[in-house]
Amino acid sequence: MPALFTVEAPQSLCVVERGNNVTMECTFPVNGKLKFRDLSVSWEKKDESKQVYVLHKGEEDFESQHNDFKGRIKLLKENLNLGQSLLQITDVKLRDAGVYRCVVVYGGGDYKTIHLKVKDSADGILQTESRRFAGAALIAAAFIGSGLLFLLCIRKARANKGNRTPVASSSTAKLSKDKDTHDCRDDAFEDRELKYLSEKMFQILTILLLETQFSVVSVEVPQQLYTVEYGSNVTMECRFPVNGSVDLELLTVVWEQKRQGWSKSKEVYTFHNGKALHQSQHPDNIGRASLLHSELKLGRAILQITNVKITDAGSYLCLIDYQGVDYKYIALEVKASSLVPPPSSPLNPGLVGPPSEGFPLADVFWQNENFNLSGPANTTYTLTADGLYNVTSILTLKPNTITEKD
Repeated sequence: MPALFTVEAPQSLCVVERGNNVTMECTFPVNGKLKFRDLSVSWEKKDESKQVYVLHKGEEDFESQHNDFKGRIKLLKENLNLGQSLLQITDVKLRDAGVYRCVVVYGGGDYKTIHLKVKDSADGILQTESRRFAGAALIAAAFIGSGLLFLLCIRKARANKGNRTPVASSSTAKLSKDKDTHDCRDDAFEDRELKYLSEKMFQILTILLLETQFSVVSVEVPQQLYTVEYGSNVTMECRFPVNGSVDLELLTVVWEQKRQGWSKSKEVYTFHNGKALHQSQHPDNIGRASLLHSELKLGRAILQITNVKITDAGSYLCLIDYQGVDYKYIALEVKASSLVPPPSSPLNPGLVGPPSEGFPLADVFWQNENFNLSGPANTTYTLTADGLYNVTSILTLKPNTITEKD
């Protein structure tokens, strides 16, 4: 398996005053000289699904950039050679506060999240998340406040329970009209209410906590190894969670091939923001690799390769970027038969076996009915562009060789 590719964030929290500039950083491993055409970097504002910056295969893509960031974003490209993805935001706004995701794909894929807090210098308020998180905080505060008030009511009622008349039916408890008491109820009802309140507070706080967590996509592969015959077709699949309908404009699917001994991976197919990026596809896969777009809405990234070649064998990376980033590897094995047909001509002093292509490399034997004649044969092979072995065998016989052996 390929070495694990890991993205790191030296600083997971950045604090900046409104109107100033800020630089956020994530780092990734670079072995030797960086090859920009193999590098993809994307920054997005996670809590609002806003595209901040995209560098795909060494080319910047500003078409998908959200209007909030146009003219204020810069990636310091000179630092990419050092394995540093530095995103600079100028003239920071309060609305820039939130959670940013840095995704790097370079022979592997990974991401990290960074919190950006924006301080309003006028009142010292820190803007930390999007409006929905602020609303969640207000709801939590209101609920907790109400809960505390009710707990005070319970405590007051229990302290004064000897001075009041119990309510006959707890299920139809009525509010007290005493001006010196709160709206309290009988003991049994209070116990149930206290338990109910505790449970509801726990449930709501759990929901609010989950609301503020990052959505983490988990990619799964139904089958980790595929074996296919040379010249046939193969379909490989990875899956990702879909909650309701899929917004293809927010979905990125990357399939890449990696083999032992290769200095870089081959891009097999890329689907980015609702469209296929054929210009970055490796020439070996043009016209043979396709993604079944109709299956994406079901959470299935299905890659189909037709007319499979020996060179298609290897490890395939399936990376999904949709409300989170994850990837898995799938192995593809390709088999091919080597069949060397026998010569149709009689054994004359010079014989050349018909050339044959196949995989793996085949052994060639020459023999007649009684003797193995492979000793004097000269067998050579070459490797074709498709990864097949082209084998040619030449047998040279002296006159009367067979007769002498007889």
